[in-house]
Amino acid sequence: MTDQTNDSTAQRIYEAEKIIPELGRILRTYLRRRFVTLDDVKNKLWESQPSPSVALPNVNTRRKMLVAGLKSLDHSPFKKITFVEFASQVIPKTVKMDVWIEPYLGMYGALVTSCDPAVRLLKWDFEHARNQVSYYDHTNGGHPDDWGLEIACWTPVLLVTKLPHMWGPNDFEELERGAMFVLEGCRDKYGIGTAIFKKILNNTWSHIGDALEELSHQMSLEVPEGPLASGVIVKDGHTVQVRAIVHSDDGGTEEEIYNIVSFD
Repeated sequence: MTDQTNDSTAQRIYEAEKIIPELGRILRTYLRRRFVTLDDVKNKLWESQPSPSVALPNVNTRRKMLVAGLKSLDHSPFKKITFVEFASQVIPKTVKMDVWIEPYLGMYGALVTSCDPAVRLLKWDFEHARNQVSYYDHTNGGHPDDWGLEIACWTPVLLVTKLPHMWGPNDFEELERGAMFVLEGCRDKYGIGTAIFKKILNNTWSHIGDALEELSHQMSLEVPEGPLASGVIVKDGHTVQVRAIVHSDDGGTEEEIYNIVSFD
């Protein structure tokens, strides 16, 4: 009897040792994620359009003025505003938009999504309303160099969107509210695994969230062709300076500069 029990236990251990690597392989396939392209973004609050007739201000002159620490451009002070106010008051009349890249750490981030359209991992990805997109940023901020951005200059905005968990009607109070200005040429040089975090997983996966997060750190995001949806994130505690070329009352365009000081 004892020999049979030992044999049975040894057999189960042998079978488990075969299953676990296979389970790991399956999970790695399930956790494959990639950077998001502009076409993947479902919730576009604003998107850049070709505007050859828009006359831009003298960027070099303005750069010198900003670096010198002046509080105004052409005697026009920066306007402090929340993102919610900016979205409702400024975006509808904007024809071109740029973000000022400060020469120090900023809240840069990237949108990412699943490589397999059938995978459902996220709290906000429902059968009746699919959304596989999430985002990541670096906890202590990132330097513009690490994101391929030139410092102390205006960088064109390609599109503006809320953070992915805010694209639908559900309110996830445990997650930060915010928005992203997707910037031309912005992409993370170093990455953060496949950006799976326990706090964003749905109930099916959250009970093994720690293990999935660790496994995610051992993987890398895949990079598709074309511009990536990466840029600077606006949320409470992080200010973003935006230059908007807007339609003026006389039928032309004019420049307005805003300090977006919070989300709402």
